[in-house]
Amino acid sequence: MELDVLGPVELRVGGRPLELAGRALALAVALGVDPGRPVDRDTLIERVWDGDFVERSTLDATLTRLRNRLRKVGAAPAALRSKAGVYCFQLLPEAVDWQRFLRLRDQADRARREGDGPEAHARARAALDLWRGPPLPGLTSRWASGLRHTMQTRHQSAVELWARTGLDTGAHGVVDALADYVHTYPANERLAELLMLCLHARGRPADAVQAYERLRGHLEEHEAVPGSSTERTLRRVLGAEPAGPSQPDLAHAAPLPRRQYNTLPRDLPDFTGRTREIEGLVASVTTHPPEATGVHVIHGLTGIGKSALAVRVAGLLSEHFPEGRFHVELHGRGEPHPRKAPMEALRELLSMLGVHEARQPSSEAELVALWRDHTARARVLIVLDDAADIAQVRPLIPGGPHCAVLITSRWSLPELDGARRLRLSWLSDQESTALLLSILERREPEEAIERIARFCGGHPLGIRLAGGRLRSRSAWSPQDLLARLGDVCEGLDHIRSGDRSLESVFEVSTRELDPPLRQALLRLALHPGDRFDLHAAAALVGVSAPAAEAVLERLLEASLIEEPRVGQFAMHRLLSAFARRSPDLSAGQRTSALQRLFTYYLHACDLADRRYAPDRYRRPLAGAPCDLPPMRSLWEAYQWWDGAQQCVLDALAWARSRGGHEAAEADIAHACAALLDASVGWEDAAAVHARAARVRGRRDPHGAAHALYDLGQAQWRLGLLPEAFASVTEAHRLWSLIGDAKGSAITLNELGTIRYVQGRFTESERLHREAFGMAEGEGNRAGMADALNGIGNCARETGRMRESVPPFLEALEYYGQIDNWRGIARTMGDLAGSYCYLGHFQEAIRLEERTREVFRSAGDRRQVAGSTLNLGEIAQARGDHAGALGHARSALAAFRSIGDPEGIVVALGNIGAALVRLGRAGEATEPLEEALARSRRRLSARRYELLLTLGHAHTVAGEDARATACYQGAESEAARVGALRGRALALLAWERLARARGDDAGVEELRRRYRPLTHLLDREEFTAYAGELDFLQQSSH
Repeated sequence: MELDVLGPVELRVGGRPLELAGRALALAVALGVDPGRPVDRDTLIERVWDGDFVERSTLDATLTRLRNRLRKVGAAPAALRSKAGVYCFQLLPEAVDWQRFLRLRDQADRARREGDGPEAHARARAALDLWRGPPLPGLTSRWASGLRHTMQTRHQSAVELWARTGLDTGAHGVVDALADYVHTYPANERLAELLMLCLHARGRPADAVQAYERLRGHLEEHEAVPGSSTERTLRRVLGAEPAGPSQPDLAHAAPLPRRQYNTLPRDLPDFTGRTREIEGLVASVTTHPPEATGVHVIHGLTGIGKSALAVRVAGLLSEHFPEGRFHVELHGRGEPHPRKAPMEALRELLSMLGVHEARQPSSEAELVALWRDHTARARVLIVLDDAADIAQVRPLIPGGPHCAVLITSRWSLPELDGARRLRLSWLSDQESTALLLSILERREPEEAIERIARFCGGHPLGIRLAGGRLRSRSAWSPQDLLARLGDVCEGLDHIRSGDRSLESVFEVSTRELDPPLRQALLRLALHPGDRFDLHAAAALVGVSAPAAEAVLERLLEASLIEEPRVGQFAMHRLLSAFARRSPDLSAGQRTSALQRLFTYYLHACDLADRRYAPDRYRRPLAGAPCDLPPMRSLWEAYQWWDGAQQCVLDALAWARSRGGHEAAEADIAHACAALLDASVGWEDAAAVHARAARVRGRRDPHGAAHALYDLGQAQWRLGLLPEAFASVTEAHRLWSLIGDAKGSAITLNELGTIRYVQGRFTESERLHREAFGMAEGEGNRAGMADALNGIGNCARETGRMRESVPPFLEALEYYGQIDNWRGIARTMGDLAGSYCYLGHFQEAIRLEERTREVFRSAGDRRQVAGSTLNLGEIAQARGDHAGALGHARSALAAFRSIGDPEGIVVALGNIGAALVRLGRAGEATEPLEEALARSRRRLSARRYELLLTLGHAHTVAGEDARATACYQGAESEAARVGALRGRALALLAWERLARARGDDAGVEELRRRYRPLTHLLDREEFTAYAGELDFLQQSSH
């Protein structure tokens, strides 16, 4: 693949251009402009949609369109890869014209520095030849505009390099091309100066003066005037003798004498990553409003790479600040050098400007005035490195509007008004590995190197120390260092090189905190996992939520924690490990903090779970002894759970590995059972509920029954139906032993649901009727409604369509009496299925759309996707196969975005079924085979349905042998899960195919096998299904 962006955007595969426009085009550029670099979902939305709220389904649909276009022109399936919400375009750097331009531009600059003018001129010309017009036309996002500005800035620097090396070497043909570039960039004074010099060297001083006048006129229109360097160039042109007509196109002209100061430290040769941050900073500096000095604060954790980034950016901005780039080390940490006073820094800066110390005043106020006067009209860039506070940097801000300041500090310096801020976070896994490889001077990664980089958590200094230690211990391999790292707390001892260690760096960073703030940091570090919310912080520190917020704000200002999303905070894993090793927190203080944390998670989970499932049978809790987040509505509960789910699971995993918190583990697992189920956390749910069942054991049969019931729900969601039945059966036994009628009723309903999923509808209905009787005896309206819903579903599946309606209507009445919105919505969807079978399509659609709206208003995206899927099935029943396909595809995108494996399987199966009925059997095999592959991993009870549909696709395609194998597999799978009706459908399809092939013996054998099962299909359904099979046979001829 190739991507051109320096002019009209074009993506080519094998030389064939793709027809892309709109979001798909913007997406291709966002992924491909920096080849090989993964881009996460949030960054893509920022680049393409300006960070506006975008449904994941919208992004996924756009990605799908791009993939389909790539596939159509022959791109490999791995051309656009995605994993865990991160996307990557498989492009080589040389395949992107922007990357080729940057490489040629850097080669030209290197050749110039090495004194090879002709080579520099040629390389710069080759870079410029890649430009076919304005870059990224038609892309209007803020990110695209910023990138376009960066491209044009680099383009101008390349033009300047090409023109100056042409001037120095006497190259031909420079003047006319340079005049065109000056016309393109009329405000670029450096290009105008070079044109004036070229014209002067050619003996055309009048034209040189005209070039100056055009520049001045353009600047005056924008309320600006030419700079001092341009004025000196004009005086030289006016005062010099013409070069004469006999000279070549450009005489060798010496550059103008100008004073440029560059005190920047050495740029790191192995600097890696930070592409987005560099582009953002360069754009921020170069687009700053011209009325005032641009101040830019780069803040972040100690060792995160702030100074290296500032030096790299300052180096890239040399063309913008021709009169000086100054670096001052302020020693804000106070070690190993004392903190630099503002007066000392001012004297250092004035000396850089050439102001002799003897001429410098004695008072700070006079020094500040002199500094600002000298920089009033200058174009200088100042890097103030490692600032301690606002008092240290405020006097050092220059006075000119053409100046810029880059400040690096651990603190965000919020008091510095008008400053733009960049919080520097840790590197990605890929950037971390690349940095370690660069330090070790290796090209190919290996697993040990990747694991060392991940251990360092993207902390650049940590990676450098690990790499330095490996290089100093030449006998060590990466595996040797990796073996010593082990647990993060123990491994911190090995992240050192020479006399430098991360522990000493973190000690300096935290020592200056006031004692209460340091104590709060040590307690926050106890949180299992990387993230925590405000109320978890309050629990750990032992203060109220408002007091905790004040603490968190101070730690944010000190860059000791981050806030990756509103209300969610994170501490770097290495800093957390350092803090957990601190002796300044006693064992008793640690235990108390963790107990408060588990208490908070228990009560917060219970509150959120009650908002979602208010009628769920649960163990009672005493009043919450801690501050809880506001969850006045279901939406607020969802919002909290969305951010807290992983934190809760991390806490449970930590407790499981350490021991001593078993009761809290079991309580929390039960408290959030409905939320885990709703958020598709079924693998996690199965693990924590199994652990809870073991913890409860025989000493707590009531608690064990709850845990086993929760476990059974998770297991049947995972397709582990026999295991689910066994778990719920044991829960029923325990509740029966202790005389808990309510528990017995809900387990009977759950057992009925599992049998329903298995297709054993008669047994399912018997269980639901038994559950109804028990619930009715206890006056348990929720249990009665659940049972009636199950009875209605069983009636529908056994062909008693009209009989299924009254139980659903009665269930709706009971759910309404207890205001159970989830039960109402679920039953309306099931009732819509019955109406669909009865041919009442409009009523079915009305009910299903109401169901979808209820779930949408509640924020339950999984159920919304399920309703969309049901609408597709209604469309299929109406004969609207195109509509069914659209609904199934929409549902698939939603299920993929939330990671619902069972939903994905069902949606893929419905897509395949719709394609078969549309006569597009060839297209149907791909989604059906994907669904089968996914269901195989999960032992899904739906495999027989998928195999049936795939058999239909092969039948239409005339592939009888494959169709026979699918029908045979469908019958086996239905038998495995006990789906008797499924066996009947599979045997009937198999028999019709054998009859079409003239296999009389096979027909008789199959009839013998399915005849005992035909009672499961009423006459109307049997006739309709047989007619559909005959239609499929006819379609194959």
